[in-house]
Amino acid sequence: MIVAGRQLCYSLAVLDAGDLPQAWPRPSAPRPIVVVGAGAIVEQAHLHAYRRLGLDVAGFYDVKPERARALAATWPGARAFATIEEATGWPLAVFDVAVPGSAVAGVLALVGRNQIRQATPPVPEQAVEGIKRDVETVKEGIRR
Repeated sequence: MIVAGRQLCYSLAVLDAGDLPQAWPRPSAPRPIVVVGAGAIVEQAHLHAYRRLGLDVAGFYDVKPERARALAATWPGARAFATIEEATGWPLAVFDVAVPGSAVAGVLALVGRNQIRQATPPVPEQAVEGIKRDVETVKEGIRR
């Protein structure tokens, strides 16, 4: 809170970072990651985190194909996708969208379109079990 004279000018609630979870449990069924955008932030930060967590990267797409190929060469089993449609069509993937802000909406629209094309309704038991696991994961994260 900032006070000028006797008047309140500004109030800000500050969270204590000690109250926030600093680590999350590893997913019980990790999905492959498709990286859209192969720039410096991906190379210098995202991939280091994925390696540390032991996550699988299925491949990379970039408007500059040579960048996608260069990063794919550094990740065992990863591929360089030739088109954005191929990348966003990868089944059951988690998408790391690391593109300029002006391009995010377009990438997300393609991801959504391709995921809807692949969608099949879950078996009710699978849906219920999946929701239970999600709730437990959130509860566990809150407890930490």
